[in-house]
Amino acid sequence: MTALIEETYKDQGNQSIILICHSMGCPVMLHYLNHQTQVWKDKHIFSFVTLAAPWGGAVKALKAFTSGDNLGVIVVPALTIRKDERTFPSLAYLMPSDKFWDPSEVLMTNGNKSYTTANYHELFADIDYDVGYQMWLDNRNLTYDLVHPGVDIHCIHGIGVDTMETLEYKQDKFPNHTPKIGFGDGDSTVNTRSLAGCLRWEDDKNGKKFNYMNLTGVDHMSVMTDARILKYLLQLGSQ
Repeated sequence: MTALIEETYKDQGNQSIILICHSMGCPVMLHYLNHQTQVWKDKHIFSFVTLAAPWGGAVKALKAFTSGDNLGVIVVPALTIRKDERTFPSLAYLMPSDKFWDPSEVLMTNGNKSYTTANYHELFADIDYDVGYQMWLDNRNLTYDLVHPGVDIHCIHGIGVDTMETLEYKQDKFPNHTPKIGFGDGDSTVNTRSLAGCLRWEDDKNGKKFNYMNLTGVDHMSVMTDARILKYLLQLGSQ
């Protein structure tokens, strides 16, 4: 990534670049920027544009670990891909964070048992997949504190689209059946509270600019093709 940025910088006549990310690519790029020197960032990065970033994770990741998620491909039964999805460390990275969901807030139920951000160990034990818990331990702190990236930020995401917020499983069939899903606000994939996590940088006193935009009805994927956002990016590029 460093080589690509430096090459692009040189190819454009030593002009700093606009770094654009989508979805999980945004916390990954935050981790990357947090490990670069400020001198390097000031030289090479004009601005950091984040589209539909899950800054605090997403409830959807819980369902994928528990009973699988077909990611909208309705002809694929969720349970058939659960075995593969459980091997993704990136999925553990997207587990809801206790900095966004209070440890007392119930995200999932299994009969008389409830799961929150405080008892993930129990959840993985109950679905007989302790490896998932170890993956979560491995990467939960990568961007847990949401340290400012040290560059100008343009945070953009959709809102007003039904998004998975709670999961209710029948105890006698857990976790091998489709849960009853409770919906809340978000972009169809990421919950609004997570999408808006960038607002924690709004008043950061480091001299960097912060711009925020949310668009009603824009879902997780169409944020990359919405004409209003493309216009915004073109205007940013012309500055």
